[in-house]
Amino acid sequence: MAEIAVDEDSRELYIAVVQGKSESVLELCHNFPDGPFQVVTIHNDTVLHVATSCKRVDLVHELLKRVSDDQLGKLTHQNEVGNTILHEASTSDKLVQAAKEMIIKAPKLLNIRNNFDVTPLYRSVEFGRMDMFKFLDDLIRRQKQTTDHEGDLEADPEVYHHRKNKTTVLHTAVVIGSFGR
Repeated sequence: MAEIAVDEDSRELYIAVVQGKSESVLELCHNFPDGPFQVVTIHNDTVLHVATSCKRVDLVHELLKRVSDDQLGKLTHQNEVGNTILHEASTSDKLVQAAKEMIIKAPKLLNIRNNFDVTPLYRSVEFGRMDMFKFLDDLIRRQKQTTDHEGDLEADPEVYHHRKNKTTVLHTAVVIGSFGR
């Protein structure tokens, strides 16, 4: 099996994110044309993916502020398993405000499914994150936009509550024991 390597500069950036060295991350991002969208893992995770996954709340907010208008399309970037930054944010109640900022900049994030057919809302249930679930569920239910273009918001909010194999968020909540928390 061939070894996949990440260049040394990306490795340094990754380490700074994981260690929570926000100033270093912001400075290092300037060295890359993609800035917060620089891929820093062999799994196609960007700086924003890793910062979000590591629950670096302040850093995520700062990185989102630095996303320019011409970079907005990159917010829907999916890593090797199909997770977007919203999938990563959905695993923590601490990131509800960051999730709001992400969705304002890229509304399509709400209905992107990963390689396991999971939406960010569904993932919030898998991780037992009730505040995040309530935020995403409320947002989805309030959306009035209806379109049949791929990547746009679904007309029926219930499509976010189940996988194509018919497993629902309620099934998942009961199985993992987060029902009623």
